[in-house]
Amino acid sequence: MATIGWLILMTAQACDPISKRGEIVLTRLSFLVVIAIWMLPVVSSFSAGPVGDDLKVYSGVAVYANPAHGDLVRVEFSYSVNRNELTFFRPDGDDGNLEARVFAQIDIFDNDGRAVDSVGTYFTVSAANREDAARNDVRVFDKLSMELTPGTYSARLTVLDAANKSRGECFFDQVAVEKPQQQQLRISDVSLLYDIRSVGTSPEAANPRLTKNGLQLIPNPNALFTERDTSVFLYGEIYNLTTTGQTPGEYSVAFTVMSSDGLPFRQLGVRSDSKPGESAVLAESFDIKDWPSGSYVLRVIVSDSEANQSDTTFSPFRIISRQRLLASGPQQSARDPYDDLPLGVKMQLVEYLLAPDQKQTLESLTPEGKENYLHQYWQENDANRSTSIIENRQEIIERYNYSNHNFSTNEKHNNGWRTDRGRIYMTYGPWDDRDFIASPRSGDPFDIWHYDRIKEGKFFMFEDWSGTLDYRLVHSNVYGEVFDKELDESIKAGLLDLVR
Repeated sequence: MATIGWLILMTAQACDPISKRGEIVLTRLSFLVVIAIWMLPVVSSFSAGPVGDDLKVYSGVAVYANPAHGDLVRVEFSYSVNRNELTFFRPDGDDGNLEARVFAQIDIFDNDGRAVDSVGTYFTVSAANREDAARNDVRVFDKLSMELTPGTYSARLTVLDAANKSRGECFFDQVAVEKPQQQQLRISDVSLLYDIRSVGTSPEAANPRLTKNGLQLIPNPNALFTERDTSVFLYGEIYNLTTTGQTPGEYSVAFTVMSSDGLPFRQLGVRSDSKPGESAVLAESFDIKDWPSGSYVLRVIVSDSEANQSDTTFSPFRIISRQRLLASGPQQSARDPYDDLPLGVKMQLVEYLLAPDQKQTLESLTPEGKENYLHQYWQENDANRSTSIIENRQEIIERYNYSNHNFSTNEKHNNGWRTDRGRIYMTYGPWDDRDFIASPRSGDPFDIWHYDRIKEGKFFMFEDWSGTLDYRLVHSNVYGEVFDKELDESIKAGLLDLVR
């Protein structure tokens, strides 16, 4: 158990927003969960920061593409704020607790920057007195959820102190919402948490926004733990388990923590369990007592031997000092994540961007020369120089990580960017639509990506030629890519119902 304590504070008429496109449903809730990290020091009394100060907002996002829900995908944005940054007041005629009022909203945008959906909430936070309100070891946790159709979005989370109008914002440059798969084994994003507790027979005592499948999930939105935390809790969902025959069979989940250099740091073991049905909930914890400070990645591999399928997800987290946690700002820090990448990874990011002569020049340089060359390349190719961030470089990093996560064929899951699917994904980005044909009428499984936004519509057809999930590009209508005349004629003749 992590060294944390929990305060359940009564609130007034908070709302639980669950948004479907174009619709917001609000329900009453009676409690808001507030976390107190007891080991942090208490400072002298104050009620709030000066008017207009920015709020520190810690936030994270998780995607749950459950095929049982059709084409709608649940996207959850967890967030927290430091309670002592809020402005507290005593309501008129009330001699009891002090109160602060918080408004929070998520806005969703498409690739063109157009607003497509939003959801918000308004709630009250309580404190016993001024000394209680001034404590710097209490954080307020909440979550906003919505259901989106498949696609790639950006998002902005805004949290506002309604009393003094101070605000905090977090931006998500890319929220990839994949189309739910109906046949292939899949695992959702795995969220890392402070705690998981069973709701039991008193669900009314829990915040319904933080409750899933009978469990109260206390999020750690940006996955920062201190060296005094003893455990990390995790939650995920598994879809499309094979349940043929009278006995359900078993599935297995393997857990490995890797260090920042990509090498295994700790093997956490393999858990096997009977299949409860076509889907399963993953709720576990692992010990991090005495682990050194640093950056880590939790790798989770789920396998269904009956279907000969597996899927992998990665969840990064950090262990830092208590002082750094107390001083840490929002999830989007000023430091560019590119700066922490090894030189080899930085070179892999530009593999499909550089011309042959540029690659030859880069390879001929010393390590220091390569760093300088890449720095200059990105400075010259910054798509939006009005900002301090090279957004298109961040996009390439996200495509690179996604490719390794989803398309790798080795045990380390670090060669996905080299595969045909990785090359196309890094070059063209997320598809507009995807058809996964696990059992075609003839031949091997196919994975087909459609890019309707590219002029006249383009597609890429990949085939699992070896039965090992090593999909090769076998046909495309993009100039310069593989073109199979026989396959093209079969598609046009209607002999293959693979491409729209």
